[in-house]
Amino acid sequence: MKKKRILLIILSAMMCACAPISTPADGTTDQPITTVTTDITEGDDTAVTTESTVTTEPATEPVTDPVTDPVTEPVTKPVTEPVTEPVTEPVTEPVTEPVTEPVTEPVTEPVTEPVTEPVTEPVTEPVTEPVTEPVTPPEPRLTSFYELNPKHEEGSHTDMTEFSNLEADYRSRYEISETLARAKTPYYTRIKQLPDGTYILLFNDEQNGRGVRMLRSEDGVTWGSFSTVFEMTGDKKYANPDALVLNNGDILCCAAYRHTGSYYTNPMQGGIVIKRSTDNGKTWSKEQVIFRGINWEPYMLQLRSGEIQIYWTNTTCYVLPNGNNTSTGTAILRSYDNGYTWTGNPSVPYSGQVVSKQATEKYDGVQFYTDQMPVAVELQNGMIALALESRLNRNNVYRITMSYTSDNWSETIPADGEGPKDKLTNHFVGTAPYIAQFPSGEVILRYSRLDTSTLVLADPTAHNFSSKAVKLNNMKFWGCIELIDNKHTAIVCSTTRYNEGKTNELFRITNQKVNLNHNVYMQNTDVTVDGNSGEWENGDALFVGSESQAQMSVRFAKTEKGLGILIDRLDYDITSEDTCTVLIALPENRMSYIEVTVGPNGLTDKGVVMLKDGVRTRIDAECATTVFGTVDNGDDEDEGYIAEILIPSEHLPEEIAVFPKLYNKDSKGSGVTDVPDMMTENNNTGWVKVLEK
Repeated sequence: MKKKRILLIILSAMMCACAPISTPADGTTDQPITTVTTDITEGDDTAVTTESTVTTEPATEPVTDPVTDPVTEPVTKPVTEPVTEPVTEPVTEPVTEPVTEPVTEPVTEPVTEPVTEPVTEPVTEPVTEPVTEPVTPPEPRLTSFYELNPKHEEGSHTDMTEFSNLEADYRSRYEISETLARAKTPYYTRIKQLPDGTYILLFNDEQNGRGVRMLRSEDGVTWGSFSTVFEMTGDKKYANPDALVLNNGDILCCAAYRHTGSYYTNPMQGGIVIKRSTDNGKTWSKEQVIFRGINWEPYMLQLRSGEIQIYWTNTTCYVLPNGNNTSTGTAILRSYDNGYTWTGNPSVPYSGQVVSKQATEKYDGVQFYTDQMPVAVELQNGMIALALESRLNRNNVYRITMSYTSDNWSETIPADGEGPKDKLTNHFVGTAPYIAQFPSGEVILRYSRLDTSTLVLADPTAHNFSSKAVKLNNMKFWGCIELIDNKHTAIVCSTTRYNEGKTNELFRITNQKVNLNHNVYMQNTDVTVDGNSGEWENGDALFVGSESQAQMSVRFAKTEKGLGILIDRLDYDITSEDTCTVLIALPENRMSYIEVTVGPNGLTDKGVVMLKDGVRTRIDAECATTVFGTVDNGDDEDEGYIAEILIPSEHLPEEIAVFPKLYNKDSKGSGVTDVPDMMTENNNTGWVKVLEK
């Protein structure tokens, strides 16, 4: 059905002023002529004025005779002699010739026509332009959150991460079908963004790995272009892939391989292989074995220095009276030449450097260790933070452990040792961690717990984690996160079990975007409350949109009149019950605030309300909305609406902190309230700050 666009403007006042071009006070409308005259003559003004006056009137008759006779004779003598006394005749002749042609005609035309035209043109053009431009502003358009939030300088929010939080994007959730993945049980997903802005997704087919498969995407949400990077041959299988985009643009892809019939008892039958691509993953080199030994879950990291490290679960298998069992730790290899050569010796087993390990239990007289499934990040402060899964016993009790180094793992942990010293041991209940750091400073950690991908934030040292989390349901198994272009967004990818309890479990790959909300900066701009964002920059914004298809981004501006608020709401089904709300904290107590609630038709009936000491007071504010679609028509697909609000300065506190939320009521279905998952509405001390630049 064809979309309609309705412009609704609710304004308290709108004024437009134009300053026409006025006539000079002395009545001289021929100012251009005066300017021209001044430019032409640099001598005696009186003499020139006199000559102009004289030549204008007799120009028709006296010209014929004086031109034929007097010009020939007076010209020969007055040119040589009157030069000494130039006032009488040298002025006459230079003026006589220019008067016949240059003066007679230019004076006649400028006096009759230029006097009319110069007045007409300056009046028409200058008046038309100033009036036309303000009346025709840029066409109103909705702006997505992903067009906003310019990349901040590294560490821009280092000292204020306690106000940072995460918000999932409901719209972006996408499940990859088994037909597209060509696998009924895809495991161990890894997403990487390439230098050209596109994405690759790696996974292994079946748990032990029939091969490593790859899909491509333009936006990190929808996927296609299936290919194979490592293919099973005989009993040699490949699993646990990872990829690293190097500083020079090359891509390394690694995988754990194993000969399934013998690798538990013969470590040389397992190892780690890598391949290289120099064309964004279109083609790959032959595989190179860089390590031999029982291993799982290799992960690659390139440091700022250019050094490449590969981490993995270093596994020892014991054949015990009660069955096989494994003891683990985390080991690394290093490359200093972009992955062409590596430390260690692949001709002997277990040649890596063990960097993290903790003792768990003794069983059948054997001391077992853990710290496995490693993912590392080089922090902005130069430390390396290593996220690990710790298996505490054979009853599958798992925890998340963090290990740290400030000297690039200068110490090797011995076979019967533990370490490192700087460690958060068994900090969270969960499995399969993944860690990254936003450019602004916040560290994001993902791990599996129950049936969810759980996401928490930490300060820039990765030591102090938030107590609140975002949980993505039915995204439990072996997931990852990848920070994307705008650096305020992470793509979370995992596998989803969709026939749990049946004989043959089936999985689908699922990915979803999660956005970072943190302290934002106000724009310095004059806001015209007209429901048009034309004067607004694509600057800092907050995001809400985890509970339904409707989502909103909020920007703020400081003006002479007060606080400007711009809301872009994306909504496929606009109804009159839909609202967007911004609470502005007041300093009286944690429950005091200004509440601004706006729907597609403008401010709601209650208007803008100030709640202070339990008393509600209505305050004046300006508001305008623009709707892209039709309200209360469930038969078409809408785009959303813009709301522009101005809160007068006299009502605002010195420091601004806000809490955004939305209510969505589609034509079919019940309504849902969407608030930031990691913020508390009834305690304004933890709300996001809106700062001046």
